[in-house]
Amino acid sequence: MVKIKYRYMLYQLLADPPDSKIDCSSTDVYHAIFAAIRATFGEYGLGRCRHSLQVKIHDASTKVVVVRVEHKCANFLSVSVPFVSKIARCTAIMKCIYVGGSMRCCARAAIRHHREELITRLPRSNPTG
Repeated sequence: MVKIKYRYMLYQLLADPPDSKIDCSSTDVYHAIFAAIRATFGEYGLGRCRHSLQVKIHDASTKVVVVRVEHKCANFLSVSVPFVSKIARCTAIMKCIYVGGSMRCCARAAIRHHREELITRLPRSNPTG
């Protein structure tokens, strides 16, 4: 019996007005990725990725999404996601931050990304409120 290998991809959701809120669920993100794969690779791409594509984590406050896909379909996903321009009713794109083989490594990359983002935002903050 062969073990199925997965790839976990960490994405950041970037809205068109940068400070606007993205109101979407994990199902909306799944359908946006699904439509991008269909537009890019057609029915062949859907057939390859349909059974293994899964949105594992969607955090609306930090605008981070973790997508799990089978190792063989990782290239389909990485090529298709840049064509996502709308999620639900919001204009947003998905920026790939990390691609890894385990959820633990993906979580570490998410923490590292949040630290870097916090450090870049800290000097711009107003200490007096």
